[in-house]
Amino acid sequence: MVLSISAFTYSSCNKPLERKADLVLLNGTIYTIDENRPQAEALAIERDRFVFVGNNAGAKKYVDEKTKIIDLKGKTVTPGLIDSHVHLEWYGRYQEEVHLHGTTNFDDVLKIVEQHVKRIEPGEWLIGAGWDHEDWPDKKLPTHERLSAIAPKNPVLLERDGAHSVLVNQTAMNLAGIDEKTKDIKGGQIIRDSITGAPTGIFVDRAKTLISNIKPQPSYDDRVRYILNAVDSCISVGLTSVHDAGVFNEPRLAYQIIDIFKSLAENGRLKNRVYAMLGGNEVYLDNYFEYPPMIGYGNHHLTFRSIKIALDGAMGSRGALLLDEYSDMPGHRGSVVTESDAIKKIAIDAVNKDFQLNVHAIGDSASRLSLDLFEEVDADYPIHERRFRIEHLQLISLEDIPRLKKLGVIPSMQAYHAISDMNWAETRVGKERVKGNYAWRKVLDSGVMIAGGSDIPVVPINPLWSIYASVTRRDIDGLPEEGWYPEERMSREEALKSYTIWGAYAAFEENLKGSIEVGKLADLVVFSKDITKISSEELLTTKALLTIVGGDIVYKRKEFE
Repeated sequence: MVLSISAFTYSSCNKPLERKADLVLLNGTIYTIDENRPQAEALAIERDRFVFVGNNAGAKKYVDEKTKIIDLKGKTVTPGLIDSHVHLEWYGRYQEEVHLHGTTNFDDVLKIVEQHVKRIEPGEWLIGAGWDHEDWPDKKLPTHERLSAIAPKNPVLLERDGAHSVLVNQTAMNLAGIDEKTKDIKGGQIIRDSITGAPTGIFVDRAKTLISNIKPQPSYDDRVRYILNAVDSCISVGLTSVHDAGVFNEPRLAYQIIDIFKSLAENGRLKNRVYAMLGGNEVYLDNYFEYPPMIGYGNHHLTFRSIKIALDGAMGSRGALLLDEYSDMPGHRGSVVTESDAIKKIAIDAVNKDFQLNVHAIGDSASRLSLDLFEEVDADYPIHERRFRIEHLQLISLEDIPRLKKLGVIPSMQAYHAISDMNWAETRVGKERVKGNYAWRKVLDSGVMIAGGSDIPVVPINPLWSIYASVTRRDIDGLPEEGWYPEERMSREEALKSYTIWGAYAAFEENLKGSIEVGKLADLVVFSKDITKISSEELLTTKALLTIVGGDIVYKRKEFE
């Protein structure tokens, strides 16, 4: 009965309620992403819900002496943005590590490391991230010798951009007991000297655990700080909701992160909304379902009902699993990180225990294997309403695209990856296969929606940069002018939907968020420019001025005072 009354109250066609609004926004350019009312100039919020969307005159009927009124003065409003693929704790941790993004050669990396080594004590770990040898003139993977020479007394671990491979020094390898006799582990690779067989210092995919397992782990308080800092970064760019794509690869630590989210939500400190996925692989088959699904916890600030499994690695490190060999590495097809049989078992358990399954698949073989096992499961355990996802779907064989709609599979794709990878993607897979690389238009035209995201901290956090990539397929310097395979671009409307209503759908939350409608959660963002009309280049400089989550102002820039 309570639910019925609530539904009636919020669906009353903007009819004024006896109780007045807590917050009213007037004189705006409001893009609602509601097909029945695409645009409005005003809205009213009571508690955490929209109670009116329409014109100024209608909104003013909700005003009394206690109502806060904001004059938008023509500013643009959209629903709160949803990033469907982030790594929240990792992003907060990354903010405290040594930044190597933008380095143009290995010498730059070594200079930065050398400066930081001087500031720490002997024996202390130095952790950095962001280097990418594909941005360097010789495009060669570095080896550890020069790094070991400048940091002989400190273990050093430097993550490549994308985090699917790391470079470590000799001190770190010594601590881990790694030498030429160390064997590769399943789902990973130790890059070795072609003559001596000695490790070069590069560890790919699950081989990284040989090093990461021995480095000091953050404390509980550290993780709280990382998450809070990451959340602050999110709301500053208009991200009111995020899908945390694998809160940790080890369930014990993942459940700790979920407990942190719960505690923050209970205490009103989780300022945005988190849709958390448990991450991992077949090692933890017996641990995935220790927690039952948790939906809408803390007034819809936390939901935990999905599991993310990595089937392959990344394209940049040549760990993505391909149907045919890499064009620039004959005989090599990538790595299987988690076997299909293990994923199938998790998929069946997920269906039976009301969990969503999200498979990390970057290569075309990984995409096909994901669809194959989904079809096998679907034969006995229908998955269409379970909204299984493929995370990344960076390369897919064109003949496999129609299978997405047939199975109800949602591709969760990160547009910025296309413009960061485009300078070497064709070299990896060749001119023919690249037609299925970041094939957004082909996917959309097949009748499938795309959940848009960033993959922070791998790429920049600003959602407008991802939207820019979606609609231009140009890098931030505007190159190539015609766009990289421009026929795959999204429209401005599609790109915005990928960050709003489609992201909400990918989390079973389209009736709660993703559009500005009466009865939905009052999540919105006010932008400094009209993101539907400005030039594509201006998207890169447009700012979030005001972020509202559940009717609360959680972020405001000074110029909006």
